[in-house]
Amino acid sequence: VSDEIYQEGVRDLSRDQVMRIYSGEITNWNEVGGPDKDIYVISREYGSGTRDDFNEAVIGDIGTESPGVDTVAYSGAEVKTAISGSDRAIGYLGFNYLGGGVQGIAFNGIVPSYENIKLDFYELKRNLYFYTFGDPTPGARAFIDFILGPEGQKIAAEEGFIPD
Repeated sequence: VSDEIYQEGVRDLSRDQVMRIYSGEITNWNEVGGPDKDIYVISREYGSGTRDDFNEAVIGDIGTESPGVDTVAYSGAEVKTAISGSDRAIGYLGFNYLGGGVQGIAFNGIVPSYENIKLDFYELKRNLYFYTFGDPTPGARAFIDFILGPEGQKIAAEEGFIPD
């Protein structure tokens, strides 16, 4: 959420509240303990894996439309820009985008912290995968081995990702 919404006391939302925000049933922050401001709802584009995972985890169906959405963003960076540029926004994006005007809030009582995500307590998380067509080429294998090795995992952590 936007810094302002976080500072105004919205620190935790239930699955039902998030579902109702994205469906357009909840339209003002005061309905979930926040200030009297309309909620500016940001979603990812159709076909986004992040959107699919969010829809499945929150709404229970990856193909669900979200009539409460005000803006569709085409990247995590765009979601962050929209949230940080607003005083009333909510959106979903990767853990590595938190900060700089964007606050992570608890979901069903669990804060999105490094530890909670690593220990699989925070529900709104997903793993990242590498896919190859058949056996990887030697160059692809070297890249995958590097990313999964100590140096690659160190870089992932430095970039805000949670290493395996």
